[in-house]
Parts: sequence; C-alpha cells; structure tokens
Amino acid sequence: MTPEQLESRARAELRKAADPRAAARAKMFFKPWEKVFFHGVGTPDLRLIERGLYQQVNRSWSHAEIVEFADRMARSRFNEEKALGLIMLAREWKRYERNLLTVIRGWLEEDCLDNWSLTDLLSTKVLAPLIGRHPGIEEELREWWKAGNPWVRRAGVVSLVPLVRHARYQDLAYEAVTALAADKEDLIRKACGWLLREAGRSDQQRLEQYLLRHKSALSRTAVRYAVERFPEEKRKWLLAATRG
Repeated sequence: MTPEQLESRARAELRKAADPRAAARAKMFFKPWEKVFFHGVGTPDLRLIERGLYQQVNRSWSHAEIVEFADRMARSRFNEEKALGLIMLAREWKRYERNLLTVIRGWLEEDCLDNWSLTDLLSTKVLAPLIGRHPGIEEELREWWKAGNPWVRRAGVVSLVPLVRHARYQDLAYEAVTALAADKEDLIRKACGWLLREAGRSDQQRLEQYLLRHKSALSRTAVRYAVERFPEEKRKWLLAATRG
C-alpha cells in the first residue's frame, strides 16, 4: 500500500465516523474567526482508526513513507486528518532523521498546522522526541523564536515542555522565554508561561528568582501560567511581587 492509498483509506474511515454535532462542539474551543474544520471524530475513535491503519503498514513502510503520509494528511482541510498523520508519525520516533526538522518547519510556515491544538500535538509528540534523539538540533530553535510565523514561534517553545519536565534543556527554556518576553501574540505568551511552569517542576527556586528578575519584561499572562504550581500563599505573593 502506498501513502496515497492509505491517505484515501484514512479519509474514508474518518468520514464514516463523522458526527456533525461533535464537530460543532469541537469548534467551540477555537475563536470564531479561526478557520478550523472538523469531521466530528472524538479522540478515542481517532486513535482507534489510526491504530488500525498503522497496523496495515508498520512492517512494510520505510521512515520516508511514514513522513510522506503525514505530509499528505497535514495538507488536508480537516483537523482530525492532520492529527491522524501526526499521531502515526509520533509512533516512529526511534527512526526520526535529523532532516525531519526541515519538514516540520515547512508544515508550520505553510500554515498546514495553523491552530494551537495541532501545533501543540506536533511539538510535544514529534518535535520534542526529535530533539531528544538528535542532540544539538535544539540549537536551531533559536531561529524559530525569531520567525514571523506565530506557529513556528509557538512550536519553538512548546517542543521544550516535555523535555524540561525531566529537568532537561532548562537553560534553553529560560532563554526561549527571555527571547519571546515582548511577543504580542497571546498564544506565545501562554506558551512561555506553560514552559516556565513545567521548568519549575524540578527547580521552583530558579523559577521564582527568574520571575522576580524579569518581572518588568514578562507579560501577566505568562506569569499567571508560570506560578500555577506554587503553594497558594507563595503564588499570590509572586503575582503581587511581579506586578509592574
């Protein structure tokens, strides 16, 4: 079976499982002006469909064929089709090649994955394992933070979230937030706060010191996200102490 054939099969199965009411509910998680399209297939059913499709090709497909399938699905109109391709690609993390980073950035720059749910799925399940598999590749994220495309910038931050949870790349995480502290996009501010919060899992003292030192630069959104895991009294104190 070719990637093109599996693409057709995947779309047929998703259309068969579609629920217009579920599609309407899914759109409620996005802003009214965001162009998002859903079949209306819930996550459990989506993963079940993906698992069945993967079983048909996992013993015969090369890494390149998996990437081609994910690329075809990324160019779909529907969120579930895009997500299915990413979920299948995520299974292949042990075979990730370094040049996958270029493919990923291409998807983002071409707005193939142009909402927070798809960008975050890509970042946490594909990009983060790619960084972990190829030491040194994380250095390229510094260029992502400067990108004009907000999805590239968000991915450059969110991809570090699973890594800092295990006390890895802490210095890079704080560097990312500092570089993006003045970003006007709310989705970037939230991503920075999320990254700080996760960095604080392993070292709350460092996070506290960072917030106090950079209080004049950080957005209130980022700070509110960052302090969520502090004890209540400390959280309230930090919110007050970091107010400009």
